Amino acid sequence: MISATLPVSFATATTNGISTSQTPAGAGNLTITGSLASGGVATLTPLTGMQERQVLISCAGNDTARTFTVYGTNGQGLSISEAVAGSNGSTSVTTSYFQTVTRVAVDAATAGAVTVGTNGVGASQPWVPDNWSNPISISLAFEVSGTINCSIQHTYDDVYISTGYGALTWFDHVANRSTNIDSTITSPVTAVRLKQNSFTNPGSANLVVVQAGPL
Repeated sequence: MISATLPVSFATATTNGISTSQTPAGAGNLTITGSLASGGVATLTPLTGMQERQVLISCAGNDTARTFTVYGTNGQGLSISEAVAGSNGSTSVTTSYFQTVTRVAVDAATAGAVTVGTNGVGASQPWVPDNWSNPISISLAFEVSGTINCSIQHTYDDVYISTGYGALTWFDHVANRSTNIDSTITSPVTAVRLKQNSFTNPGSANLVVVQAGPL
């Protein structure tokens, strides 16, 4: 038997937790001095090596022609980066999920002030099953504390060649749950994760995974 617990438990989303308001006068790096930052590195989740979350870039002016590149690590500690187009008085969100942010670069001067932070979306580190087991028998228990909305997801992509798990194609096994539930997976998948869609702090949840051993 193989078992694991995949938690999601994040601090309240903050639009300037990575970089507080600044207006770059040219290409270069934004300063990382928000409430999640220490020594120029922003840590987005409290459980190192267990969680990751999306990065939010807010533009006060029309920065649709600008490209922001976010650098950091994912929940497995692998270095990742993603280029994100700016917005016009709105926000842009990374596809990838980050554990830490070590640098945010912009390709030219911005039209107005910019902040970088987080939204309410995040995920546990993916759990990889043993697909040599026959039959496939994976039990899933979604356990809730407080107010939170999550989806249990699986993927068929190769997680070992990806450095950004958020960029994989994920399918909802159980979508938008806010109360306890159990379920099963009986066909091969390459990974399972718990995605947080929204929450009210201090809402948290665990996905307990138990797989029967090979016969």
